[in-house]
Amino acid sequence: MKLTIVLAAGLAAGANAFRAAPRRRLRVTCAAAVEGGRVARVDLGVEDVAKARGFYEACGLTGESALGFGPADGHAALGLQDGVADAGDGFRGLVLHLAEAESVADAAANAGGAVVAPLEDKEIGPSLVPDEPVDKTTLITVGQLSDPSSNPVTLLRKRRRDGLAGVALRVLDLQETTAFWEGALGMVLLRQRSNVPDEASMSSFMGYDAADESADGGFIVELRYEYGDAPVRAGDIVRLTVTTNDVAAAAAGAAAYITDAGMEDKASVETREDGTAVVTDPNGYVVELVDAVDYMMANM
Repeated sequence: MKLTIVLAAGLAAGANAFRAAPRRRLRVTCAAAVEGGRVARVDLGVEDVAKARGFYEACGLTGESALGFGPADGHAALGLQDGVADAGDGFRGLVLHLAEAESVADAAANAGGAVVAPLEDKEIGPSLVPDEPVDKTTLITVGQLSDPSSNPVTLLRKRRRDGLAGVALRVLDLQETTAFWEGALGMVLLRQRSNVPDEASMSSFMGYDAADESADGGFIVELRYEYGDAPVRAGDIVRLTVTTNDVAAAAAGAAAYITDAGMEDKASVETREDGTAVVTDPNGYVVELVDAVDYMMANM
């Protein structure tokens, strides 16, 4: 990943200016009603499914058609897809939260992956949302792995009910994309913070429940804006599946949001004859909407 090096003081000043400036929010009059929404699955394109499976099994995931840390009714699943037509340039990796992170990193490296950055303690700064004191810091233990296809994996030493904690996606316009995932996909903005000085970026963390950041929480989508104006090419390397109690209502709500926000040239909704729907966000990332009962019946 190419990163332009600038003075950290300048980046910090930019983050503080963002904090002080009025929040720019898209003014829309409707939002999607994604009843019972849950990120149930993430599909990832890999070069060799067998090698990728060995790596993720070494990380602790198990399963047959898809991998996970527990049953499908309460845990996100990882599907490995053979081949990638267009890897794009926006996928920033899966996120794993595991108590035994050190042993997992060693096992994953021995299973065809690589340790890109060893686990180390880091202090992260305060959140902009919710608004935290500017001098607040939080200590985390984090490292970076890559799977056999060179897909990035962020590993945190953290005990969590579901170790498959989330995914990170680069976006072109953070506020527009955050508003889209709230308004069109019914998610909640859990947290927003600057990643300076570790990285010249800012992130919004999205989930379907305010408790998703807790140890018992669900899957989190990190929308990451990296300072600059480089367009995002989402490609087809990653796709999310969201289950809901009413696909038709969720799709209609997403379509209404897109129309109301004047985003017809940036985003779309496609309904299918099988009762599912596909939402494409302004950056090109794809989210499939699936009936919750149908998903559970198919994954029993």
